[in-house]
Amino acid sequence: MFGDLAPVVSDPRLLHSRSTPRGAASFDVHATPAVTVHMIHSPATKPSLDARWPLDPDIEVVVTIDVTSRTVDDNQVRLSYVLFMVVCHGESSSRVV
Repeated sequence: MFGDLAPVVSDPRLLHSRSTPRGAASFDVHATPAVTVHMIHSPATKPSLDARWPLDPDIEVVVTIDVTSRTVDDNQVRLSYVLFMVVCHGESSSRVV
């Protein structure tokens, strides 16, 4: 379906460095049922137990849809970044953006 379209940014490292919030350590992807999300990665790269993927320039997220939308915004994809921050006593906490 999109085979003839060239990506806007051809170098994934440029996209990675420009699209992630400062301090982001990992991300996760959720989509509505009609949308399929494919994670392309090396065998050594795996999501954490909570389904978050590490920020790795070798990971590609490919989103496809096989049906026509019936209404505006009925098919959606949400990409969330997890930020890690260090607080006063050396304890770490995380927050999702």
